[in-house]
Amino acid sequence: MKKKKSLLLFLAATSASFVQAAPPFQTSFAAGIENVQEKGHTFVKGRVIDSEGNPLVGVTVQIEGTSYGVITDADGNYILEFPSMAHPKIVFSSIGYKSKSIEFRGVKEQNMMLELDHVALDDLVVIGYGSKSRRNVTTAISTVSQEQISKLAATTPTLDGLLQGTVKGVLATTANGEPGSSLKLNIRGITSPYPKSGKGNNNQPLYVIDGVPTFMEDTGINPLINISPNDIESIDVLKDAAATAIYGSRGANGVVIVKTKNGKRNEKTKVDFGYTFSFSNPIKNYKPLNISEYKNVQDEILRNTVNSMNGGSSMVNMYGVADYLSQFGNIGYNAETGAYTYNGLNESLFGSANTNWAKEVINKNAPTHQYNVAIRGGSNRTNYSFSFNGMNQEGLLINDRMERYGARLSLDSEINKYITVGGVLDYTYSSRKSGSNDPALGYDNDSWKTRPDLTVRDADGNLNRVDKFGEYTSSYMDASPVGKLQRKTQYENDQFSGNAYIDIKPIEGLTLHADANISRFIFSNSYFSPKVSLPEQYETEPTSTLAEANYRNTNTSINFRADYKFKITDDHRFDVMAGYSADRYWSKEHDQAYSGFPNDDVLNNASSATTVNKPMETYSKSGLNSLYGRLSYDFLSRYLLDFSLRSDESSKFGPGNKRGTFPAVSLAWRINQEPFLESVRDIDDLKFRLSWGKTGSTNVSDFSYIQYFNSNIYGGQSAITLATTYPNKDIKWEMTTEYNAGVDFSFFNGRLNGSFDIYHRKTDGALAPAPIALEFGIGTFYSNILDLTNNGFEFSIGGDVVRTKDFTYNTMLSISSNKNKITKLNGSTLDMMHQDLYMEGHAMGTVKGYKVAGIFQSQKQIDELNSQAQANGYDFYQDGAHVGDYMFVDTDGNGYITEADRTAIANQEPKVFGGWSHTLSYKNLTLSMLFQYQFGGHAYYGTMQESAAGSLGQSILREMYGNTWTPDRTDAKYAQLVWLPTSMSNTYTNDRYVYSNSYFRLRNITLSYNFEPSLLERLHISGASVFFTATNLFTITNWPGLDPDMSATNAFLKTTENKDVYPMSRSFSIGLKLQF
Repeated sequence: MKKKKSLLLFLAATSASFVQAAPPFQTSFAAGIENVQEKGHTFVKGRVIDSEGNPLVGVTVQIEGTSYGVITDADGNYILEFPSMAHPKIVFSSIGYKSKSIEFRGVKEQNMMLELDHVALDDLVVIGYGSKSRRNVTTAISTVSQEQISKLAATTPTLDGLLQGTVKGVLATTANGEPGSSLKLNIRGITSPYPKSGKGNNNQPLYVIDGVPTFMEDTGINPLINISPNDIESIDVLKDAAATAIYGSRGANGVVIVKTKNGKRNEKTKVDFGYTFSFSNPIKNYKPLNISEYKNVQDEILRNTVNSMNGGSSMVNMYGVADYLSQFGNIGYNAETGAYTYNGLNESLFGSANTNWAKEVINKNAPTHQYNVAIRGGSNRTNYSFSFNGMNQEGLLINDRMERYGARLSLDSEINKYITVGGVLDYTYSSRKSGSNDPALGYDNDSWKTRPDLTVRDADGNLNRVDKFGEYTSSYMDASPVGKLQRKTQYENDQFSGNAYIDIKPIEGLTLHADANISRFIFSNSYFSPKVSLPEQYETEPTSTLAEANYRNTNTSINFRADYKFKITDDHRFDVMAGYSADRYWSKEHDQAYSGFPNDDVLNNASSATTVNKPMETYSKSGLNSLYGRLSYDFLSRYLLDFSLRSDESSKFGPGNKRGTFPAVSLAWRINQEPFLESVRDIDDLKFRLSWGKTGSTNVSDFSYIQYFNSNIYGGQSAITLATTYPNKDIKWEMTTEYNAGVDFSFFNGRLNGSFDIYHRKTDGALAPAPIALEFGIGTFYSNILDLTNNGFEFSIGGDVVRTKDFTYNTMLSISSNKNKITKLNGSTLDMMHQDLYMEGHAMGTVKGYKVAGIFQSQKQIDELNSQAQANGYDFYQDGAHVGDYMFVDTDGNGYITEADRTAIANQEPKVFGGWSHTLSYKNLTLSMLFQYQFGGHAYYGTMQESAAGSLGQSILREMYGNTWTPDRTDAKYAQLVWLPTSMSNTYTNDRYVYSNSYFRLRNITLSYNFEPSLLERLHISGASVFFTATNLFTITNWPGLDPDMSATNAFLKTTENKDVYPMSRSFSIGLKLQF
């Protein structure tokens, strides 16, 4: 939006030269007024600003029907002199802004605010290696406007948060609410179903920040923290293959193009300052059972377990742990009959505390401070920008704090009329100290199941431990939820990026461009686990451990490009672009583990360790060489054609498969330019689009086509071993073909506008692990064996419902849908560990499990089913079935329950998703709201499965409390709670633990006020505003977990489930923006 404003100001200043007989602008108000008085004329002065309070330069201020007029200066000021006349009308106009007029009645100071005219504004959209007028775009591109960015930036830590609910077709989900965590963005579905490492980022889009491509890959790199949302001018999202094919192998999952703010030519230096204070609490927290409810659960488990022991359906006797029952209840045993009796709880064995562990681990009202300052401006040849931003954030859990500081410098200079040079430098440092666990070892989410009758600390002030014999059937005194968060985990992130470019324009229409870019990322992570955070086993004190990981990644690229614009006649316009790029990637990782420290508080660094474990170091490099080009043709500004071609050569593939070629073509017809519609004034713009294109992906580890070796140590000696990936010389690109049809429209002078797109994507040869003989001694073999499709639509509609002089109400609704399906396994059988993840005919991420017909209510019911199974030659219907257990559906109809009866029970992909924004403005006061929603998906809640285990001594989720089967509660939803049953069928993956992940959320509501410029002049402030914001104020959902947005596929862990990881936050913020 800033870009288009600068373009408009230039055009406005140019057009002002046509205002006849305008007197020269006086640089001194006093001098100007004296001259007016000498001539006997009257005058009016004032200042013109935009809706954000920024001064507008180049605005024409003119007496209607006369030649008397002036233009505003760099501060938006003007003095207009004109002869005395009766009530003249003063008109304020500027290209791209709505003109306003007032009647002059002697008031000598008239300030004015102009609003953007979205219809007259021919704004630019950033596309691959260039930009285009929005009306001439032939592909599916969505834009986050400057207004939306301005509303969300102050309370959004990273730029990906600006895309949540604001761009149609982009499904943005939050993996967890940790400080510094990033969103998972999915544009038009999954194209690479198997993540080649545990980060699961291979379906993330390509980010192009000020022309520099940044691919997240699976390295854990989050380049988005390099950019403060306050520094962003515009975000354009390229979605269809015709738009993204120009980026080749990196554009298969969409492209997000980000342009940052810069100074403008001939702009007076401006200083922008912003500060936001927020405090946060969880959107939702566990509601653990209180002491009374906890006792009821233990009573139920004991009663059911004793009945199972007597009925032969318990393994308590087999493990020889019957005595453990007596630590909770009064258990009797009849040696003659071998029967056990349960005589109620032993109240003396329970504590008197009533601890809410979910509250104990929460950092209530966690504060966050965000601040930014920017200096921007320009001369007639140079524009510059420097910005600094910082954030200090406390997490929602105790002992969690993050700091981030970043600086950004950009400079563009016109050496002469032929040569322009420029560059950008970025540096960001972030540090987080927390009690969180190494993600590879899992997250702590057990505050709901920790017994409430235990105090946090003992009489001596030491943290209590939790007896988990009932969970592990052995001596296991685990750290409490508070104890686990005493870890000393530290993340340090050092990121630097820089780029420089030169543009040469030797002849009219021809631009030669060259740029060089470098990005360097350094991560230093350490996980120190003191004794108090570790479990005691068999009454042995644990040993403190330290794990350190250092990761370095460097990306470089060079680009050479030529762009030639010409026309044969005014009716035939061409734009030809051709370029070459070379990208190189280097990464190095060093991991080291230590144990045994004399002191957990001070002497806990690596040099104090008594044991140093074997280090592990990995190094990799890869490269990509590319040729690309595009031809654009415009006939009569009515018929538009774009053709692009890119060829990538990747080091990841072997001879014969290195190169991938990605063509694309798109057409557009601006039907409103046809003669038969020219007279229809209510149609501002109406455009039909068609496109086809191919993209590809290199979703495979480096050099998977060739055998390579790892260094190792055996018996203290260095050794060389084969890599664990078996080579596949035929491995090749994942290729995606996409068709798109769309329409863009704007009616009634911009009062109604929107777009509609429908698309079909087909991915051929997606990579996945294929079976390999165990005798090879090698674990992984990759092959192009999956075909899948994504079909969907995107629709947005909105506009100014009310538009008056002082009041405006604008709303925009987006609705998107994507249906993913694995269409073919190409005759291959996946290895056993992945067969549940990829089901032919179903969406990626579909959960496979048993369907529950009900709960066995009597032994007679079980016997009848067993009889039917025996008639078919089977021993029983369901192995280990007992009264109170789930009764599974025989889906294959053979009369016997086996793994073959497992079927698709949940698809967490929503049927529809989108956002709904509202903006109400009255004079200087603005209220904005952004709603986000998704409907139609179902996800498997793994925490509920964990709760169903019936572990003695552990609590259960509130969702399950009072809804488990007992002889007196036969209408319960969930099966009985039994400790150590002979059959674990009640904890098998089944549809009783599947829930709707639909939700409707008020993501952001902001009330802002812009102060009148006249009030600020005396303070030498050119603009000021205050705002109040609430995020995630309410969420309507039936999801039983902490947040439905956290549901995600974790293919790396060979499962598709959802567990609560880190709570999501609801925050309240107050902020101030100043401009000098």
